[in-house]
Amino acid sequence: MTTSLLVLSLAGGLVIGVVVAVVGLRTLGRRQVELHDQAVAAAVRAALGERGATAEVLERDRAQTVQAAVVRAAEVADAKLDARLRQGTEQLDAGTKAFHKQAADINAELRRMQSMISELQERAAGQHGAVVKGLEQAARVTTELQQTAGGLREALASPKARGQWGERMAEDVLRAAGFCEGVNYHVQTGVDGGGIPDFTFVLPRQMSLHMDVKFPIDNYLRYLESVDADDAQADRHRAQFRKDARTKVTELAQRGYTDSADSVD
Repeated sequence: MTTSLLVLSLAGGLVIGVVVAVVGLRTLGRRQVELHDQAVAAAVRAALGERGATAEVLERDRAQTVQAAVVRAAEVADAKLDARLRQGTEQLDAGTKAFHKQAADINAELRRMQSMISELQERAAGQHGAVVKGLEQAARVTTELQQTAGGLREALASPKARGQWGERMAEDVLRAAGFCEGVNYHVQTGVDGGGIPDFTFVLPRQMSLHMDVKFPIDNYLRYLESVDADDAQADRHRAQFRKDARTKVTELAQRGYTDSADSVD
């Protein structure tokens, strides 16, 4: 009985131990499962956290990269803009300098032309004054000549006066040519034919030439006065002058100037 009880006790204890072991194994399995699940969950959470952190880092890196690219692009644009501005400023300065130089050259040329024009105007004014003065002087001389010619014409209206004036002019011409009276010519010396020529020129081989200074000039002067006014009247005076000249030649031929043997024909 005691043995049976002991066996029963051992069997009960064994059953209880098995039960306890099973319960413990189950509890341990659940714990391990929980620990495994916790580990998996932690791993998942860690993975998710790392992935989130990586995405955040990538997003931050992308933002920084974009910002850096924008800053770099702005810097490059600023540098190019500065270079363009400097180039434009240099070109503008060069164009301004060239413009100022051209303007200075044009102003200098204008001043030179103005100076030349002023000088030419002064010369023209001086020349105009000289021309006016010369014209006034010429007009005065012309008036005096007209008066002298008028007085001379009045003085020569007499044939005797014209003869005396002609003798004086002829003698002045002979003296101007170097002739000497009594050597090269004689004045108012009678000839064998009875005439008295105004001048007798002494020629080689004891020959002589007689000259009378009187000349029929009345109709010749009338012809000169009417030649531009009245052609018919001018023709009449010309014909009369030719007639007067022939008459004078005939008259001279009758004075015996060529009768002597020592006179030329």
